[in-house]
Amino acid sequence: MPLEKKNYDPASPIQIINNLVTTERSGLGKWGLQSKTGLIDLCQWIRVTLPQGMTRMVEVGCYAGESTINFAMVADQVIAVDPWVNGYDKEDLTSEIFPMQRVRDSFEERRKGFKNIKILQMTSKEAAKWIDNKSMDFVYIDAVHKIEAVRDDINRWIPKIRTGGYIGGHDFCGFWGEVVDAVLETVGVPDARFVDGSWVKQI
Repeated sequence: MPLEKKNYDPASPIQIINNLVTTERSGLGKWGLQSKTGLIDLCQWIRVTLPQGMTRMVEVGCYAGESTINFAMVADQVIAVDPWVNGYDKEDLTSEIFPMQRVRDSFEERRKGFKNIKILQMTSKEAAKWIDNKSMDFVYIDAVHKIEAVRDDINRWIPKIRTGGYIGGHDFCGFWGEVVDAVLETVGVPDARFVDGSWVKQI
C-alpha cells in the first residue's frame, strides 16, 4: 500500500528512513546535530540526577518513539502517553505530515525489546487520571504546543510528581514562543536547558 503523505516536503525535518517515521533531522546540519545532542545530554542528566533502580517517568507526546526508547535506556519505567490522532495543531508538522497509524507503527517497531515502556494511547488529560499523585520522578511534555495546552499539561502533571522530582519538556526556544510563555507562567525559569530545546524544573 503506498504511503499517504500530507503536505510532504523533501526538506522537511520529518522523514521516512529505513521504513520508519523519523524526526532525527540527520540531514539538517547544525539543527540536526543539536536535536541529537540535546536528547543525549538530557538522558545523561536523567542518569545522573534521578534515583537509579526505581526511576519512573511519563512522556506526554511520544510521536514515533525516538525519544521514548532513549528514555527507556536510562529510566526503569517509561509511561508513553499519546493518542496518535492527526489534526491536533495545523501549525505543527508532526500533526499533519503522516497518518498517525503510520507513526504509531514506527513507535511499535522501535519499542520492540523494551519491556519497561508502558503505553497509554489517550490524551494527556485522560492519561493523568490513571497516574497516582506523587508517583513519578520525572514528567516530560512534548504534546500540543499552544500556550493553553502547554499550561494545562504542566498544571495537570505537576501533582503526579513526587516532592523533589522534576517536570520538563521540549521546544523551550524562540520558534515555539507559546511553549516558552507557558513554562515561564507556570513554573518559572527552568533549572536546566538543553540544546534541543528540552528543559527541566524541580518540583
